Amino acid sequence: MIMMKEKKKVGDADLKRIKKIMTFSAKSYVAIQGLKWIDESNLLVFHIKGIVVWWKISFLTVSSSSSLSSSSQSEKLIAHRWFSNPIMERIFSMGTVGVPTSCSCDWLSQRLAVGDSRGNVALFDMKTDVTNNNKRIDDSCEKEQKPSSILNNVHRKEHVTDIMFSDDKRKILSVGNDGAIHESSIGADGELNRSLSIPVSTLSGISKFWSISHQNGRVSIIAAGFHGNNFTLIDLTNSCQLLCIGTGGRQRRMDFWADFSNNDTCRFPYMHQLVICTHRRDGRAELHVHSAESFNVNSLHQTCHIQRPLPSIQYNIGSPYHGEMINDACWCETSTPNLSILLSGSNDCTAKLSVYRNSILSFNKEL
Repeated sequence: MIMMKEKKKVGDADLKRIKKIMTFSAKSYVAIQGLKWIDESNLLVFHIKGIVVWWKISFLTVSSSSSLSSSSQSEKLIAHRWFSNPIMERIFSMGTVGVPTSCSCDWLSQRLAVGDSRGNVALFDMKTDVTNNNKRIDDSCEKEQKPSSILNNVHRKEHVTDIMFSDDKRKILSVGNDGAIHESSIGADGELNRSLSIPVSTLSGISKFWSISHQNGRVSIIAAGFHGNNFTLIDLTNSCQLLCIGTGGRQRRMDFWADFSNNDTCRFPYMHQLVICTHRRDGRAELHVHSAESFNVNSLHQTCHIQRPLPSIQYNIGSPYHGEMINDACWCETSTPNLSILLSGSNDCTAKLSVYRNSILSFNKEL
């Protein structure tokens, strides 16, 4: 069962509020495990046993008048957004015992990719005119649609935590708690085929990933996940760590968001936000917020959207120098203007000198 609420202000004089509560559910489908908005009017609801219900919710804008003050006769128009009765567009069934955990929508080709808690990846057709009797349904006529193709145990029966279509829409990329990135190709007949699997040795489990296109035409793969109790953001293409925050482990409730929309060859990410929920001994819960100077904690109760332009965080990626963890590093100043030397030591049993000149770090010599 899903409940939606809206508030409408009916007068400034008495400040009365009317709440509109709408409850809707899919018959015979219980135990909602997750919600996913694929856009502002399409909602996916995850149920047990591989069920995904697609709801379409239309919003209407209604204008009403309100007095500016109790003693004034002037009025102003106020726009309110009301939602209509949700329509159940489709019921997708993976046919597995797992719980859907991630999804990605390709609106151009009308396809939906879904990953579940048992490591399976499925591809569904979202068209209303497909030939296998998949028609638009309502709550009185529930018909489950099977996937056009499914790959079992892609992530070794581990959770598929994130999934996306490639830029050319010919592949499906997925990550999971098995600590690997998997690529599944989509054939001309719509069948999924296993094509590539890349383990990420620095992460014990991957929770999210991004494919970033740069202005110079290059593409970087960014992965976020856990290494022990630390939540880590890694640029896999350039072999460098961008972020590392101790969270207490993956068992804690948390949410991470990053914006790469304004990135270039040396800016990862543009801004980020991380919220961790911890429980105290007295039974209360605490929220720990980490951000790149882009998050106003005082606005937590209002909105999580950025309201003003904010400075970005600059990263000098350089090049990978060590094959293992860097244990220590120190700067050595020189007599040459705008030139410094960086000495670093690593678990790969090497010590290396790097030159930092004009905001560029380059490898120089291995000791």
